[in-house]
Amino acid sequence: MSDDKDFNQHRAFDNNVNSSLGLYVYALFDPRDRKPFYVGKGGGKHGNDRALHHFTEARHDRNRGNQPQLALDEISKVRKIQEIWDSGCEVNWKIIRRHLRNDKEAFSVEAALIDAFTACGYRLLNAQGGHDFETHGLIEGSRLYEYAAPPIAGRDFPTELINRPLFIFNIGQTVGKMWDGVDRIENPGFKPNYRQATVCCWNIGLHWQALTDGVAIGVVGGISRTVFAISDWERCQGDPKLWRIVPADIERETSTAVLNRNFSSFLEPVKGYIQRGGFVICEVSEAGDRTFRRGAKNRHPDTAPSDPHSA
Repeated sequence: MSDDKDFNQHRAFDNNVNSSLGLYVYALFDPRDRKPFYVGKGGGKHGNDRALHHFTEARHDRNRGNQPQLALDEISKVRKIQEIWDSGCEVNWKIIRRHLRNDKEAFSVEAALIDAFTACGYRLLNAQGGHDFETHGLIEGSRLYEYAAPPIAGRDFPTELINRPLFIFNIGQTVGKMWDGVDRIENPGFKPNYRQATVCCWNIGLHWQALTDGVAIGVVGGISRTVFAISDWERCQGDPKLWRIVPADIERETSTAVLNRNFSSFLEPVKGYIQRGGFVICEVSEAGDRTFRRGAKNRHPDTAPSDPHSA
């Protein structure tokens, strides 16, 4: 093992360096394969020599003894730096952009760089995907139309779905579990099984199961991801208290009309209800009016309790 003090010993930034940098974005590289492994922002409240702090943290970590350990989001980065030092190399670091106008611009550059490196297949050790990555971040070209889903209103429902009980399920949590353990770099084409996530499993009363001609719609983040007819219900093998849908296909033209549509406004009256992980049941009239039978105050009088996880 090499002595840590032999590597990445840099003078603290003086006023001349600070003036030449201002707010900036930097990246750390592994010299053995020249690949980036961390992107960060310096200057401002973080201090202008933030790029050098990582090396200090890595040195201190080996001398902590019984002192409090690093936060979980720091451990992998520090271990990477120590691994590079142990191989007899120094960590390469580069200033990518400097003299950025404000924190907003710096965060935007940092996030864009994280996305660009990720798209190129590099495994970064950043704890998060970059500022506002959920709303402004990387989108695979093949999934663009899903993210740009147009809003749906009652008048947009095809004739085949009028006056039928629409079971709208929030499948976000189940879909999230499907991503667990999936390497998004190694499996860029991975797509969760939205249909399976909608099929099971649900705590649903027999009075709701008795509704005939039902249609199931699975939504993630307000976007409809799957649509199919409900042929029947059967008990889940893992938990007899829960039920799963026996699915049936519907006409492609019918499903296309409501698939990959933004249901956020449509579900506004039951927003809090469905966000808690439940499901709602509604019907759309020929005039395009919607009536929630489960999940809203104006629900049908034979409704079940308002707990989204209840029957």
